Amino acid sequence: MQNYNILTAQRNAKIVGLFIRLTRRDKKFKYLKLVNKAMKIFLESANEAELKDILIWIEKYIPKNKLYL
Repeated sequence: MQNYNILTAQRNAKIVGLFIRLTRRDKKFKYLKLVNKAMKIFLESANEAELKDILIWIEKYIPKNKLYL
């Protein structure tokens, strides 16, 4: 189950990055509405997989008001 949560976190982190890149580079704003859902799944999976180092890094470098759009 932990491997499943790790892969889910990894996949959704990639999805968040792709959606933000598509918005910024290609001006495809329709993807912005999906970022929050992918970010929520990423954070839940990271918590379940106990990826403490990643969660600590996020807490340190990403302000709470910037975590979701």
